[in-house]
Amino acid sequence: MGGPLLLVVLQKGARIASFCETAPDTTLLARVQLLVPDLLFAMGLGALGWAALAGPRGKVVQVAALGVAQLLLAAVLFASTASHRYFLATGTPLDYPLFWLGLVEIGERARVATSEIPASTWLLQALALFTSLVMPWHAVRGCSARPGPRGRHLATGIVGGLCALTASAWVPPPAGVGSDFARPAVAQLLMTARPGNAVSAALLSEARAAPRGARALTPTEEAAPGARRNVLFLVLESTSATATTPYAPQQTTTPALARWATRGTLVESAYAVVPHTSKALVAILCGFPPRVGVRVSEAVPNGIPGRCLPALLRDQGYATAFMQSARGSFESRGDLVAALGFESFQHSGNLPTAGFQEANYFAHEDDILRAPARAFVAASRARQQPFVLTLLTGATHHDYREVRRYGTQTHDPHNPVRNRWLNAVRRQDHLVDDVLHDLTELGVLDETLVMVVGDHGEAFGEHGLRTHDEVPYNEVLHVPLLLLDGRAPGRVRGPVTQLDLVPTVLDRLGYEAVGGRYPGLVITPDMPEDRRIYAACYHELRCAVEIEGRRKRIHRYGVLPDQLFDLVEDPREERDLVALSGTDSEAATEAARATARSRRWVQVTTLMSQATDGVQRAIDEARVQALPADAVAVTGRFGDVIRVLGVQHPTTPTPRGGFVRFTVFYQVLDAVPPHMRLVQFGRSSGPHVQRYTHTPVAGLYPAALWQPGEIIADTFSLRVPANHPDDYMDVSVGFRAEDGGEHLPVSEGETRHPGELFVASVPIRR
Repeated sequence: MGGPLLLVVLQKGARIASFCETAPDTTLLARVQLLVPDLLFAMGLGALGWAALAGPRGKVVQVAALGVAQLLLAAVLFASTASHRYFLATGTPLDYPLFWLGLVEIGERARVATSEIPASTWLLQALALFTSLVMPWHAVRGCSARPGPRGRHLATGIVGGLCALTASAWVPPPAGVGSDFARPAVAQLLMTARPGNAVSAALLSEARAAPRGARALTPTEEAAPGARRNVLFLVLESTSATATTPYAPQQTTTPALARWATRGTLVESAYAVVPHTSKALVAILCGFPPRVGVRVSEAVPNGIPGRCLPALLRDQGYATAFMQSARGSFESRGDLVAALGFESFQHSGNLPTAGFQEANYFAHEDDILRAPARAFVAASRARQQPFVLTLLTGATHHDYREVRRYGTQTHDPHNPVRNRWLNAVRRQDHLVDDVLHDLTELGVLDETLVMVVGDHGEAFGEHGLRTHDEVPYNEVLHVPLLLLDGRAPGRVRGPVTQLDLVPTVLDRLGYEAVGGRYPGLVITPDMPEDRRIYAACYHELRCAVEIEGRRKRIHRYGVLPDQLFDLVEDPREERDLVALSGTDSEAATEAARATARSRRWVQVTTLMSQATDGVQRAIDEARVQALPADAVAVTGRFGDVIRVLGVQHPTTPTPRGGFVRFTVFYQVLDAVPPHMRLVQFGRSSGPHVQRYTHTPVAGLYPAALWQPGEIIADTFSLRVPANHPDDYMDVSVGFRAEDGGEHLPVSEGETRHPGELFVASVPIRR
């Protein structure tokens, strides 16, 4: 048993060492104090293990006790290692909501996680598991005849173990260190698995009244009749403002962006709302804040609390398309794109990738976007139809692999990982330049409103944090923003938020909102410098940020002390005014008042989604009592886990190039393994198969969360290829692991391929 417990303590020691790199003034006493909780945790678990193994008499009982102890140790080791690697990658402790999301969506998250784990970690895990799963069995041979401790000694071990485990979660941390870091990783997970707080009627009323954009658009009186401009959003993945040449002239990463900036409006202080791509897309394209939290509830039908810009402009006759260089399945991106209002979604799964390298674990080079973007613009121009096109880059996302195209330069000689990222930013700059030159060649640049904006930045330990999700500092929140709108070149000081983009687009296009309003402002040279804007971390209850003029206040929900910075005198956010002046100072009072405002902003933002048709309603609507009368009954079962009751689908032929919409009714018999994903297949007599993997109930209700006894109605669509050879399409469903190597077996019903249950054959129009 000692191997896993020793590894847990060593992992905490490594985290303390990493923490002290960013806090070199940490005393030896404070470092020991940080290690004490994990030592208590290991001692407590060890004492309970000793009592469980040494106390029972009889070999059968001891073998059972050893098996239970081994399973517990394996779970502790898994949770501790996941928390450990997460901290080393991000600089922040792992909490239960994100840990549980990783289990539910293990197929999608595994690729991200394994890219962070070196071979040495796998080896240590294997050795620790060997010591706990193999070696202890030698100790139980013949031990039934050996007398074990009884009475007072056994009770002392049990009580002492429980006391040590309890104390490990409540040892006070040193000053300036959050309790979530000081606690053992397992205790941190357990103590963050708490129910949501009750919501006051006043807060719910405020959320329902919060601005969530227009229901429709109408031309303003000043709008020129018949002159409808195009809109292009170039969304730069993981790109900090200071990683680009216009904001940091010493950087040579984005010379093209610097050239184009001389022709447009550069916003000096633009900020992300929630530093995660799916959330940023909602802020940029909808004009109201996304829900704060790790679930992308905006991908659910009715999960967005208002109508987004693409949907509004489609009503005005615009063609709409969304293109990204990443794969389309991650975080239900296809569902999110549809919810935003786009007609077309192209990604690395349906774009030609021959000749393009993989730039990270889920995206190809951004250059794969140039040809389809040019084709879309040319087709729209030929139809004389205005367009809304969003291009989302992906090559700048972690893990920043080296790509041959455009070579490699040295931008940061001291940090090789950051240097790879800056080279990805440089390659991204080529795409921005090429796309804008294509618009010029096609003769539409002067008729197009172009917004070049970062979704969020990236951190490399500047404040002891890495990546972006939980970073409230400007290396992540400060993003580039360039407007090419035909107006005189210039600069806007700000502050500006991503929520200002939709109001600005509508102003430039000559539309005004009907039936709603926006929280953002139209971007102009005289933006109020003392306005308050807000931001929040991606994970629940991690950070809330208020920026007012030159003052930036960060609330950390008790995880760390609140902070206050003067962005003019201290743009790198190195001098926390609260820490420098004391907790009884005016700075502390200022930060406390901002805390109340920013916390309320986060609560209102979160409740906005719940106050609409929203998440829970979609789940409740998907739960049915029985198979509807108009559904076609199906006999099918996947082992003892899922029974398929029936299906609904159109009986009229679907044209080639169109979508067949299906609803399949699943009766849950037992818990679905968390690594299984629901997959739909469309087959014909030809060799090609339409395969669609998705999270059920439009991305809201993963199969791993289904409850035994309920009946789930899951709706999906399968595209019919333009070259479909037959007048039918056979549709089947299955539950498969992400890599396709494992599936739930079909134990009842018609199966034509392993792990696939045939549900219907639908007519296709020739």
